[in-house]
Parts: sequence; structure tokens; C-alpha cells
Amino acid sequence: MSHPQIVPFRLLDRPLDPAPDRLYPAKPPLPKQAKAVTIAAAFPCKDGFVFCADQLMTHGEHSQPGSFAHYEQKVFGRQGDYYSALLCAAGPTDYLKTLKHSFFKCLEENEVEGEGLSLTAVEGALETCLIELQGKVNTELGLQTLVAVMDDHRRSRYLRSDDRVVRPVTGPEILGIGEASLVRFLIESAYHPRFTLQQGIALAALVVYFAKKYCAQYCGGDTDIYTLSKGEFITNWEPVSRSKIESLELMFKKETGKHLLQFIDRAASLIL
Repeated sequence: MSHPQIVPFRLLDRPLDPAPDRLYPAKPPLPKQAKAVTIAAAFPCKDGFVFCADQLMTHGEHSQPGSFAHYEQKVFGRQGDYYSALLCAAGPTDYLKTLKHSFFKCLEENEVEGEGLSLTAVEGALETCLIELQGKVNTELGLQTLVAVMDDHRRSRYLRSDDRVVRPVTGPEILGIGEASLVRFLIESAYHPRFTLQQGIALAALVVYFAKKYCAQYCGGDTDIYTLSKGEFITNWEPVSRSKIESLELMFKKETGKHLLQFIDRAASLIL
């Protein structure tokens, strides 16, 4: 009867590492942190501008894996003596906060008592602030911004930046996940340059609502909407109240499916 052969223990052919990189088996990976996908957009209207964005959801020191701890605002307004301005962005929130502070300060410094703000200086001011910011962090910013500035003569300057590249724009502009086909379809189908501010607000709320609800892998906080209006004597910016935005979103939730079904029924009748 044969017995299993006992193989004597042998040391490895190579010496043991007295300080190995890993003393124990690797731990199973933690759940992936959710990625905060964001949207921001601007709509020129016949009586001003509408800027909108979701509040960016970010991780905090005590947040659980896969969850968020903070909600970061991404639309900001500034009222000068001779101008009003709106700024919104998609990208790292730390960079956005730094840019907001430096850009609004630059606008303030360019105001001249009795003469106002030269709108031709706005583009250069934004570009300078972006270049200085990139020089401080020494890396690509990954930051997109939209800016609208209106002086007390109701003249405006409307700009977009992608990293350090700044350019004038004219129509609706979308940042972040807004480039997705669903959101772009909504804007191209519904927007008109002769919109009133009220129509622009309604479209802005609809676009962000659909982005938050239907775009894949989307995580967004509350919606912020700001207007920059051409008053009779002064231009000013103001936020749309949270209650109004929530009322619009509730209407979209209740009515959109019903109207889409009616559209499908009408289309089906053409097939008969």
C-alpha cells in the first residue's frame, strides 16, 4: 500500500523581504464613491439673462462611501455701482470659489467713478483671472464658466470660458452634463431669443429638472436660477425663490408624461 509522499519544507529560492509592501492580503475594495455630475446653463432673453445650475453635491470628511455631504452653489451674482453680473460654472468647486472672488474683485477695480464699467474690459478681466488661477494650481483647471455683465445703460457682455479660453457667445449655452443629447434637444426645441425672463425661467427649471431626473449617472442637488434684468433705471440680478422652482418641478412631474402621451396618441392617429 503506497502512502502519500511527504515533501520536506524548503526555503524559497529568493530571500524574504524583511519589510514587504503588503503584510496581509489586500482588503476588498470599498464601494465606489458616487460621482457628482453637474449641469449649468444660460439663456439670453429679450429683457435680460437667465442663469441656472444644480447645486453640486460633494464628498465630505464624514460622508459614507457612495454618498454626499455638502451641496455647493454654482451660480453667483454681483451688484456694482454701475453694473450687475452673473457667473456660473461647472468644474472643481475650489477653483470656482477662487475665480468668483478674483473676477468680481477685478470688475470692482475696473469701475470708474462717474463713468462706470467698460464692458470691453470684462473679457480681459476673466481671461486674466483664469490664467492667474491656473498658474497658482499649476495644472489644467477643468473649469467651464458662463458670465453675463450688464451696465447701467443696459448694454451687456456675455462670455463663455473653457479652461483659459474665453470667447463671446450669443445664444443659449450649456456646461457639464448639459452637453448630453436630451438636454440639448430640449433647448433647441423650446428656446427662442425673444423669450421673456419668465419664459426663460420656466425653460431653465425644465432643463435642469430633466437633467437631474433622466440623464444617466446623474447626481444633482437643488436647482438655482438667477436673472439679470434690464430695469427702467437700473440693471439688477436676483435669485428665483426656492418655492417657485419647486412649484415648477412639481408641475413638470405631473404634466410632462400626460402631454407626451397626448402627443404619442396624435402621432399614432397619422398611422391609421
